[in-house]
Amino acid sequence: MDGWVSLEVSPLLAYDTASTLAMAKDLHARAARPNLLIKIPGTKEGLPAIEEAIFAGVPVNVTLLFSREHYVAAAEAFRRGIERRIAAGRNPQGRVRRLFIRKPLDGAVAGKVPAALNNQLGIASPSALIGPAASC
Repeated sequence: MDGWVSLEVSPLLAYDTASTLAMAKDLHARAARPNLLIKIPGTKEGLPAIEEAIFAGVPVNVTLLFSREHYVAAAEAFRRGIERRIAAGRNPQGRVRRLFIRKPLDGAVAGKVPAALNNQLGIASPSALIGPAASC
């Protein structure tokens, strides 16, 4: 009632585009809640599922992003999904995106950055990498 909650597709589907998309749509439909994000892995196979889910109106939270390249690929999948919604005459508003990279990035640089930056880079990095990305 007070914010967003995430529900994850099965991690066993991380490399199966069609099954990931089917489960994302099913979870979203069964929950029937406007504040539900469906977690989809940012794997190579997950990217088309992300685009299709966004196009279908499923709010998405992308997981398993471990590099700038992963982040950019996921952001591009979001963009394509939104562009397709617009081209189809659908409302692009309300398609929340959340690209989750905090823990992997902070873990990768732990002990390699100044103490003041520990556990802070994952928060700052989305906007530093490609611009504002909190939601669209």
